Amino acid sequence: MSAVLWTEHGAKLTWLGHNSPHCPVCGPRARAQQTAILAKTIDDPVTAVQVAATAWPKLKRRLQRGRHNYLRVPVSDAEVLVLSTADLGDPVSDVDAWLQTALARAPAGSRISTSKSWSLASRRKDSEATLAGISSEGPAQMRAVARAEGSVGLGEHGELPRAGDPRAWARFVRTVGLHRPERRPPRSEPKPEDQDFDALADRLVTWRKVLDARRLRALEGREVDADLTAKLNRAADAVARARR
Repeated sequence: MSAVLWTEHGAKLTWLGHNSPHCPVCGPRARAQQTAILAKTIDDPVTAVQVAATAWPKLKRRLQRGRHNYLRVPVSDAEVLVLSTADLGDPVSDVDAWLQTALARAPAGSRISTSKSWSLASRRKDSEATLAGISSEGPAQMRAVARAEGSVGLGEHGELPRAGDPRAWARFVRTVGLHRPERRPPRSEPKPEDQDFDALADRLVTWRKVLDARRLRALEGREVDADLTAKLNRAADAVARARR
């Protein structure tokens, strides 16, 4: 699913629920985004070392005890790269270049990890971007529509430079079906009978008697009613919660 965000620099095209560094489509943009965020975050002298994956848990505890910041990037099933503020390996002068190389080496499906201060998630939460809308169109169609004559245009990193043009924006929105997601309706109020704990207890007893009878028949080669068993378990849980 595609999305358009309003950022401090204008509108930007992105993709919801994906953005994987290993995706053939999203990969370059996702890795560039990770690199930019981390390079901006890491402003202390750092060193890098490559260690066995089995040695990482012990090294992580050592770094945490020393209150050092760190970044771990798996480069294979057996080895990881570790960038940290501890004096562990070779000094890294160009953090941006190191990050680009390390993230490019990460196998598909692998996940990087960081200390809390270098957390990618916390940096993303600080973003001022707001959702302009979502679309069911895929990346190729969204790009094609954005680049079309009279549309919003498309920059190298998904920017929509002419999104401020009312006509271009309206055409783009109409063509890709950009819209704000609907909020889910609030949960309905519990039914009165579900609030009546005595009634729940009575229903529980009834179901249990029926189930016991069916279990007896099951001894003759018949199967126990799975649906009734589920109802019995739900009722028992509800009564137990109500009596706490």
